Amino acid sequence: MKTGLVLGGGGSRGAYEIGVWQALRELGIGIDVVTGTSVGAINGALVCQGSFDLAVDLWRELETHMVFDVGEEKKISDHFDFNFNIAGMPVDQLNAYAKEILTRGGADVTGLKKMLNQHLEEENIRQSPVEYGLVAVEYPAMIPYNLKKQDIPAGQMSDFILASAACFPAVKTVEIGDKKFIDGGYSDNLPIQLAMDLGAKRIIAVDLDAIGIKKIPKDVAAQHITVISSSWDLGNFLVFDKVNSRRILRLGYLDTMKQFQVFDGHSFSFSRGDFPKKDIPGADAAAEIFQLDPEIIYTRDILNHRLRQSIEAHRSSNPKGQSNKKTLLDRIKEDLLKIQRDLDSRSIVLHLASDLIQNPESPGLTLARGAKKILRKELEASEYLATYLKGELSNATS
Repeated sequence: MKTGLVLGGGGSRGAYEIGVWQALRELGIGIDVVTGTSVGAINGALVCQGSFDLAVDLWRELETHMVFDVGEEKKISDHFDFNFNIAGMPVDQLNAYAKEILTRGGADVTGLKKMLNQHLEEENIRQSPVEYGLVAVEYPAMIPYNLKKQDIPAGQMSDFILASAACFPAVKTVEIGDKKFIDGGYSDNLPIQLAMDLGAKRIIAVDLDAIGIKKIPKDVAAQHITVISSSWDLGNFLVFDKVNSRRILRLGYLDTMKQFQVFDGHSFSFSRGDFPKKDIPGADAAAEIFQLDPEIIYTRDILNHRLRQSIEAHRSSNPKGQSNKKTLLDRIKEDLLKIQRDLDSRSIVLHLASDLIQNPESPGLTLARGAKKILRKELEASEYLATYLKGELSNATS
């Protein structure tokens, strides 16, 4: 059965796909077919020619100014804070793109073109036993081109890969002959059908949760399709930052390992079999609420140690307030909105865990359905803490 790797578009989020590829290599899952759109077409070409080490090296060092020409003074800082921006993009970078779109019809992609010409070997791609295909769209006719490597004229492989990644209007259209092309995401941002057309019977599709049309078959299970995606924010797709790229490359690796049941967990990764299945949602919720590092593979001991550290730091920065004879569960029943205004998620979890330790018969089951839905993660996390960190929390009310 031929295995197809389908790589979605998503600009700078493409580092995640290389993490997926790393995991598949370690799992011994061979790739017979690879298709991609936009950055997925670029990564797919690297997969086709077998350039794993090159792909890792490129993504670990890639910066916005190396891809798009938006002016030297507008280069993104190596250390900008993703929390202080508009729609995931720093204000100066946002203004730079706006100017390029309005005055020049999009940012220039000379840097990206140079990289493709330097690192992609057309003959290696054509001679590779791995089938390869990409999606681009002719503009302004909006005609989709679902191209297999044998359909691409000699000498134009890099041109069509660049065309597939031309995220118009943020970047300029790409001219090939007398035609203009834009990003394949305007037609199919996750080209599963193209992989099937190339003979793939088992599909591993990487969805970067980017803007674009996705044509995923309705009955995914019947089609032998595995979709890998992240529960984390992978960053603005136009901002290439090597710190973020290294982070999401790791997340792609871990998510794939979880998908193939090497590790447990959802947002976080847990050593397989180290956690009873019933405890995994609570462990996952506790790790998220107490802001642990999602790049780590946690054993139970490591998780509990990190949670203790985070709880202690939270207590230190949030001294105990006035005591309240009512349990938090009772107070939630009276005024959930007030509780959410007065307490952050970590404080809510610690209060709930203390309530559960004092009264194990009241694990939130009496809450209204709406309240349980709103506080689902907090309830799951509190049950985990009340079970495994009971000694540390028995006197905690902060």
